[in-house]
Amino acid sequence: MAEYHKRAAKKSNKLWKDPIVRKRRIDGIKNLQILCNKCHSKQHEKHNSRNNIFIEGDLLRGVRLILHGLRLNLNDKNFIGTPERVVRSYYEIFEGLNTTQEIEEILSSTFPSNYTGIVTETNIKCFSVCPHHLLPIEYTIHIGYIPDKQILGLSKLPRMIELLAKKPQLQETFTQEICHTIEKYLKPKGVIVIVKGRHFCMVMRGIKKDTLTITSSVSGIFLKSPKGKNPKDEFLKMID
Repeated sequence: MAEYHKRAAKKSNKLWKDPIVRKRRIDGIKNLQILCNKCHSKQHEKHNSRNNIFIEGDLLRGVRLILHGLRLNLNDKNFIGTPERVVRSYYEIFEGLNTTQEIEEILSSTFPSNYTGIVTETNIKCFSVCPHHLLPIEYTIHIGYIPDKQILGLSKLPRMIELLAKKPQLQETFTQEICHTIEKYLKPKGVIVIVKGRHFCMVMRGIKKDTLTITSSVSGIFLKSPKGKNPKDEFLKMID
């Protein structure tokens, strides 16, 4: 068997030296990178860097222990490879852990503008995980801000929100983090955020009620509006 592996390695090295084979392999890698760049979560592109964040061995052992604790047959074809699949999904589901630099890159690109009204983005959908049961939360988010000589590209807020959402956290914390992050990097005259959350820890278990939890965070001019103007009311009409 050892001799077989030696011959296989020798053959592989020989093929790699062939310029045509080498070019095809490199092109294949480039094509994979292009696909990853288009991937919404960029899961594959950043897999290696995330290995430094997550302790993959612990995750694999943990999933196996859960399956064993549930008295499931780990030799069943349905469960063979399940720990690996779960861990791969975690790289995407918990993509928002330790992403300060990515968020900074997203929000660092702004455009000059003399616009003085409310910039509103509504019905931004994303998913998160509750910290108490590690069950999904489905969010719908409405954001408004009044710029102070600079605005963001329209895709920037949804991208930022998706990253902020992908980690275990309370809805209240998530709502405030959105508001504070926009304030920190954009420095607008005011920010208003409304988050509606459908918590599956309430839908799937416990009281089993399909309700919405609504939270808000407000700053700047939305909090202390000038006399005769009420931008908060205007924003609420815009999202109604």
